[in-house]
Amino acid sequence: MKKCGFLKHIKEIFTKNKLLKLFYLVLIVFLCYAPSFCQHAEITTPAQDTYYLNELAQGIETQEELIHFYKKYQEMEIAYSTRYNGATAIKFRAMTSDVFDLAGARREVFSQMEANEQLAEQTLTATLNDLDAAWQIEIASKEEALKHYNSILDDIVATHMSMRAKIIEAGKYYDEVAAAGYPQSMLDTHAAIVAESEALGQKLAEHHDRARHYGIAYDLKFGESFPKSLLLERYLDAFDGKCTRINEGDDYGDVEYVAELLGLISTQEELQRIETEVVEVISAAYDADGQHGRAIKFRGDLNEHWVAAEDYLYEVERLEYAIADFEYTISDKDAIWESISADRAAVEAPTESVDTAE
Repeated sequence: MKKCGFLKHIKEIFTKNKLLKLFYLVLIVFLCYAPSFCQHAEITTPAQDTYYLNELAQGIETQEELIHFYKKYQEMEIAYSTRYNGATAIKFRAMTSDVFDLAGARREVFSQMEANEQLAEQTLTATLNDLDAAWQIEIASKEEALKHYNSILDDIVATHMSMRAKIIEAGKYYDEVAAAGYPQSMLDTHAAIVAESEALGQKLAEHHDRARHYGIAYDLKFGESFPKSLLLERYLDAFDGKCTRINEGDDYGDVEYVAELLGLISTQEELQRIETEVVEVISAAYDADGQHGRAIKFRGDLNEHWVAAEDYLYEVERLEYAIADFEYTISDKDAIWESISADRAAVEAPTESVDTAE
């Protein structure tokens, strides 16, 4: 009986009490739509809102400001889609498309500026560290400096060629690992070989730091630099004709190795030596191993570095011609000036007085 009375009371609420039903209806509608009402952006007209978004985009510098702009734009876009007809929403999107692109472009510019500032700061720090290290080096004479610098270069080349040998060993051994079905014991051995090559790479970087610091110290003391040919000659003499079978983009390989050699050239003769003594030899090694595709890729990946080296030599040659032409012009002008000065001196020289008999 009590249960039936309760159900009857509930039934009366939803069937007889009209005011209560209306209240419940309004409450349900409010609970369902109130959050969306609060989230709607304030909009006016497409033209006015485009002007507002443009002003907002003009001040964007940080990623947070860009996110705020995108959020505001999205809120307005939703508001136009829900409150107005489709034509008005399309008009808003059309009028703000350039503003939307402007916001992203401005952030990209400031992002690049931040990257450049960070790079400049890192470069400055590295330069100051190099100078500080160089000031700690004592050099007694040019002869002693050249001897010590050559010993550092010997360490560089020996370590570099050992690293290349390990890279070659790792590449060939990995083929054996693949052929054997990748057993864990062989994978561990391969990882150990790779670790040795990476350790040699770290040691090589340390030798390069030593050479750079010593070169700076030499320049500070004597006002001149060691020729790059000293290191290039050692590399060409030490090259064993082998290829790493690793191309640029995968790891340190033949392309990177030759690119470093190209960074040491000063003459066309040195460029030609790299071509005949290194590039052609590596290409032939690929071909002899039946890897014609790798030989072609090696040449293709190297092309960009090769063109840059040729452009560098062209600029060096052009600068040398300009200096020679300038020196010739100066010497020619000096000769003319000396001739004019001599003629003027002859004209302005006082003549000897001659005593005449009375």
